Amino acid sequence: LKGHVPPWMQKILQGSGSTKPVTLKNPNTNDRSLDLHLFYRGDRLFKPEEMASILNYTDILVFNFGLHYHDMIVYNEEMTKLAKQLDDWIAEEPANRYVFFRETSAQHFQGMTGSGDYDSRDQFRNKSTACGCVEIQTPDAQSAWWQDPESHKDGNVRNKAAHSIFGGRPNTGIFKFFDATFPRYNMHHETLLRTEKMQICDCTHMCYSPSFWTMVHQQFYEAVSETLKKGSSGGSSR
Repeated sequence: LKGHVPPWMQKILQGSGSTKPVTLKNPNTNDRSLDLHLFYRGDRLFKPEEMASILNYTDILVFNFGLHYHDMIVYNEEMTKLAKQLDDWIAEEPANRYVFFRETSAQHFQGMTGSGDYDSRDQFRNKSTACGCVEIQTPDAQSAWWQDPESHKDGNVRNKAAHSIFGGRPNTGIFKFFDATFPRYNMHHETLLRTEKMQICDCTHMCYSPSFWTMVHQQFYEAVSETLKKGSSGGSSR
C-alpha cells in the first residue's frame, strides 16, 4: 500500500497471517474516508480472535476455509462457530454488512479414488518420477460437467458441509468457485520441487489466466448482486 496508512489499517496489519491491503480511490470525491479498501488475509485455519480483528473494520467479507482442514468433525464444529460469529456481526448493522463464502476449489491429485483430493492422493506416485494432475473421476463427475453442472456440486465434502452451514443465513451468499475449478486439471503448477529423495506435486494452486479470472469475477459479481437484492427485500440468501 503506497502513501498514508490509516491507524485502523495499521491494527489489521499487526495481526497474524499475510495481509495484503489495496486502496481504490473514489474518483468522485477528495474525501479519502470514502475510498474502498481491499484486504487479502492468508489465515489457514479459523481463529475467532483473528476474525474479530478483521470484522472490526469490515463491511463486506469474502472468505474461505477448507483445504487446510483434514478432519471433517473439526471442520463442521469450527465453521458452525464461525457462522454464529458472523451472524452476530451482521446483526449489529444488517443494512451494511454482508458475507460471501467462496467455495473450496477442486483439486486434481492422482489417486485410486479418482476424487482428486489431496487427502486421497497416491503418495507413492507423488514420490516417483511421474508428477501430473488429472481429471476428477468420481461418480458425481460421470456426466460431463458442461452438460450437467449440478452433477458434481457436492463432489467436495467440505463444500457440502459449508452449504449446509452457511446457506440460507441473512446477508450471506455462496460464491460457487468449485464449479469453475472442477474441469481445470491442466491449470496447476504440477511439479514444484524434485530431488533425489522427494518430489512435491502441486495440483491445488492455479496458474494465472486472465480469461479464467474474468469468468470467476463475473460469477462473484452475480453472487453479490443476488445477495444484495434478496437482502434489500428482507429475505435471506443461499
